[in-house]
Amino acid sequence: GNYDITQYAPIYYHCMLLVARVAGLDPFNDLHALFITGRSLSLLFNLVGMGVVYRLLTVVLKADRRVAATASLLCLLTLTDWHFAARVDSLFFLTGTVVLYCFTASLAAVKDRERRDFLVLGILAAATSTFVKQTGMQYAAIIPLFYLFKGRRRESLASAIGILAATAGLYLLFRSIHGPFFEKNVIGGVSNGVSIPLMLGFLAKFLIRNQIVSIAVAVSVMHRISMKKAPPYIDFLIFLSASLFAFAIVTSLKKGSALNYYTESLVAMIVLSAAMADRLLKSPVADRKLKRLVGTVVATQFLLLPSVIALDLEPRLRQHLPRTRRDYREKVWQKRKVADYLKSNLGPGEYFLSLDKHIEIMLADRAVVPNKEIIPSQVGYEYTGFQRAVEDGTIRYFVLDESSIRGGFMGIDFSSLKKKKEVGGFVILEKMH
Repeated sequence: GNYDITQYAPIYYHCMLLVARVAGLDPFNDLHALFITGRSLSLLFNLVGMGVVYRLLTVVLKADRRVAATASLLCLLTLTDWHFAARVDSLFFLTGTVVLYCFTASLAAVKDRERRDFLVLGILAAATSTFVKQTGMQYAAIIPLFYLFKGRRRESLASAIGILAATAGLYLLFRSIHGPFFEKNVIGGVSNGVSIPLMLGFLAKFLIRNQIVSIAVAVSVMHRISMKKAPPYIDFLIFLSASLFAFAIVTSLKKGSALNYYTESLVAMIVLSAAMADRLLKSPVADRKLKRLVGTVVATQFLLLPSVIALDLEPRLRQHLPRTRRDYREKVWQKRKVADYLKSNLGPGEYFLSLDKHIEIMLADRAVVPNKEIIPSQVGYEYTGFQRAVEDGTIRYFVLDESSIRGGFMGIDFSSLKKKKEVGGFVILEKMH
C-alpha cells in the first residue's frame, strides 16, 4: 500500500536497519526512538569524520595539533542541517573524509607498501561512497584524472579499474538484495529536473557563508604557485578541492538540491588551507610578510560577518521565533487526534492519504505516498495501482487542510470528495462509491 520512491543509495539505510534491529525497535510503534536512533547515528558519523580529518593532518601531514584541531572543528561547524538529520549526508561526509585521507596518505607515503595499501583502501572507500549517495560517482573520475595529470599512468589506470570494479561488485550485491526496483530508485528517482536560478542561489550562499575559507584557499593556491616544488599531496588537495567544487555546482542544478552538495569540496578546502597554513607557520623568517598578509586578509573577513548572519541565520531565527513550545505542542496534539480517528475508523486493508507529514508518521503503516515532493515528478513510473486503490476504496480517507481542498494530487480532485470530519484545522474527506 506504499507508493514511496526512495531517491538515495542504500548503505546508510542498511546501517540504520542494523542498529534498529539490534535495539529491537518496531518500525510502526517506536517512531520516536527511530528518529533518535537515526540522528544519533548521523552524529556519530559526523564525529568520526571530524576525527579522520584531525588524524589526516596530525599523523599523515605532521601538522601542528592546534592547526589540526581548528580545521577539524571547522569541518564539523560547516556541516549543514541535513548532516544531523537521519539522512545519508552524514555517512557521505564520513566516506568522503576517508577517501581524502587514503589518497592523501598514499601520495605522502614514503614506503611503496604504504602507498599501495592506502591506494587500495581509497579505491574501496570511493566505490562505497557511490552507494551511500549517488554523487560519490565523482571520485571515479577525479582520482584517475589527477594521477593522469601528474603523469602517473599506472596509478591512474589502477584507480580507474579498481573503483569501477569495486562499484560493479557493490552494484551486483545491492541488486541481488533489492531486485529490479534498485535502479528505478537510485537512478530514475533523481530525475527531478534542473533549475539555474536555484543553482546560482546556492553558489552565492556558499561563497558568502564560507568567504574566509575561500580567501584561505586563494592564498594557498598563490603560495603553491610561488613554490618551485611541492609535495604531490598539496597538488592533490588543490585538484580535489577544485574538482569537487565544480561537480557541486553542476549537480546543484538538480531541483531538490541544497547547500549540503558543497560539503565535500568545503572539507577538502579546509584541509588544504590547514596544510598550507601549517607550512607557513613553520616557514623561515623570510615569509613573515606573507604571514602578515594572510592575517590581515582573514581579519578583514570578520567585517563581513553581518552579511553572513543576514543571509543565513536571521531568516532561521525569524522562522522559529513565533513558534512557542505551547503552540507547537497544541498543533501536534491536534494531529494526534486526527491520527487516532483514522486508526479507529480504518478497516483491515484500508489506507489514507495525508498532505501532512506528522500525521503520516503517527500512522505510518496505513499511510500511502509519503514523499509527495518526488512522486508527481516521476512521470516515467506506473501509478495505475494507486489510481485503482483510490477508486475501489482501498485508500479510504484523505486528510487535508482548508487551503488544499480546492486543489488535487495525482489525478484526485479533492473538491469532489465528501467531508467526513474536521479536527483541529484538518479536514478528513472520504470518496463516495
